[in-house]
Amino acid sequence: MKIFWFSLLDIIRQVVYAFFSAYDMLWYCLGLEILWILLFMIIRPFDSISDYILQGGSSLIVIISNSIALAFEYGKIESLSFASSVCIVVAACIPAIVSLYVYFGVDFVYFSI
Repeated sequence: MKIFWFSLLDIIRQVVYAFFSAYDMLWYCLGLEILWILLFMIIRPFDSISDYILQGGSSLIVIISNSIALAFEYGKIESLSFASSVCIVVAACIPAIVSLYVYFGVDFVYFSI
């Protein structure tokens, strides 16, 4: 039952995030993601460790992208090099890959008949 309410809260968070993003409220987007990480670390709605890695990694990628957007907005960064862009794309894939390894290494349970 806990996961049902948490999933509903996740949908509401995504709608609010989309609203903030549509109106270029980057600080609110960043704050919402940080609040989300704190919330799922406190409530602990998932049963498997790999879910936490996937959820936390996804939020971390969003936080990094919002931080880069804020740096552009305040003029701290003029442009992003190709190597930096590739590193960001690779970093975005890492949480899913790590979560997959953790799932099969720790969370997977094999039932034999």
